[in-house]
Amino acid sequence: MNSYADANFLRARLKAYVDAIRNYVLASYPAAVFELLWPMDVNDPDTCRLTRYINLPTDWQTRAGSGFDTFMCEGFQYGGIDHNIDKAQRCAAYPFAELSWDRAHCRYLMGWYYSGWPWQREYLAARRTRVPLIKTWAYDHLCLFGWPLPLPKETSTPSFL
Repeated sequence: MNSYADANFLRARLKAYVDAIRNYVLASYPAAVFELLWPMDVNDPDTCRLTRYINLPTDWQTRAGSGFDTFMCEGFQYGGIDHNIDKAQRCAAYPFAELSWDRAHCRYLMGWYYSGWPWQREYLAARRTRVPLIKTWAYDHLCLFGWPLPLPKETSTPSFL
């Protein structure tokens, strides 16, 4: 309609805003490192193309020149609401499988929210991508629901298949 003029304006404003924050912090703390937290479920490249375009400037699609040390992807809707482990697994691998980030600087944030969340399956699916670090959100729910630790390990024939 307007050749992406509005989307490009918003994309540039977001990048300029984040750059200004990062520069302000680095002026006082030169050794600070920054992590990009990417909510893929609300920026899904297949179903939310406009928000994905606006919220992921080209410079952030690779580590070099992005200003970020790590890229952490999360998609709570995939595992927790949709119970779609394939989408959760894609989310865990997104920065290194579909963008140009090296795997060593990628992270996955997995949720623990309610008793029906298939967190064990999501955890194992994320591990299969070989993402180097899986973080969890809402540890208090792990305790509240009495979910078992240690975290699940892969078996030769997963019991949930």
